[in-house]
Amino acid sequence: MAWLWWCNMTPEQIQQKIFFGYAKAASKLGAMYNLYRSSTPINPIQSGNLVGQVRMSPSVSWDYMKALDYGKAAFNACLDAQSSSSPLNCRVGDYLVPVADTAAQYNAASISIVSGGSNYAVGDYVMLSGGTPVQYVVLSVVTVNGSGAITSATIYQAGNYNYPVPSNPLGQYYTTGNGNGATFNVIWSGGGIIDDNNTYYVQSLQFNLPPRVVICNRTISIIRPSQQTGPGYVGYQGYTPGTSINIMTGMPASVLKGGRGENAPTNLPTDTREPMWQILMPNLGNVTLRTDDIVIDDLNQEYVISVAEATLLGWRIDAIQVVNSR
Repeated sequence: MAWLWWCNMTPEQIQQKIFFGYAKAASKLGAMYNLYRSSTPINPIQSGNLVGQVRMSPSVSWDYMKALDYGKAAFNACLDAQSSSSPLNCRVGDYLVPVADTAAQYNAASISIVSGGSNYAVGDYVMLSGGTPVQYVVLSVVTVNGSGAITSATIYQAGNYNYPVPSNPLGQYYTTGNGNGATFNVIWSGGGIIDDNNTYYVQSLQFNLPPRVVICNRTISIIRPSQQTGPGYVGYQGYTPGTSINIMTGMPASVLKGGRGENAPTNLPTDTREPMWQILMPNLGNVTLRTDDIVIDDLNQEYVISVAEATLLGWRIDAIQVVNSR
């Protein structure tokens, strides 16, 4: 009779059951992300827009061992979009920024000697102090100088530490010999950031389909040139960033190669083809973008919008990169 129970459910209730499954998977598989929610496209990643922390696991597809390929920006995602989890339910247009996972554990990846101490001998073991370890870091003394100061050591036991890790330098908690006073800097591995500090935004939460997120590789601003008009001499009235209107600022976005581009109109010997790029980002605040609006990214590269399409998945923009001859 279970099928009768499902038949009596509304589409909204069925969707919440589906979201529950993805939320459960995210709690087991996901890394920790800061969740930012902004109603405007003005610096959405700021402290006032931080809702809290959630877990999310992105995958380019559900195929086993299917990795990201060139030119792909959209991912299926295990995340919590249940209305019952509000306000920590991911919504279309939210940004997800990776953070150190407070539930993750860390271990020593490498060490460097700050102070060698004295009275150590080759073969001594040194257990390091600090933090909240499940298992301590233990070093093995490899070489010492005439006063017994440690000149080289290796990691004998990498340890297992809860977040936050202890601050450098770390001193001695215990040693098997008579040495004392040695201190070390530790570089830690682990922490739950699975990929390379990638920021994502939630692209869609479509009915009966997995949540989708888009990976962001650039941070952009969009400006609109503004020119003063009037009779008589009014000075230079061409485009400058300082006299333009800010449409969007500080927006993480996907900026990927979009086509062959066009030949530079100046047609000089050193001119290159003006590259075409495709820009994806959420539609926050329902602003209007126009052809000839100018995009400036975090590398100070400029693009001119040729087509701006507002879709249910956010903005899809074709833009031509401004190329100056050398």
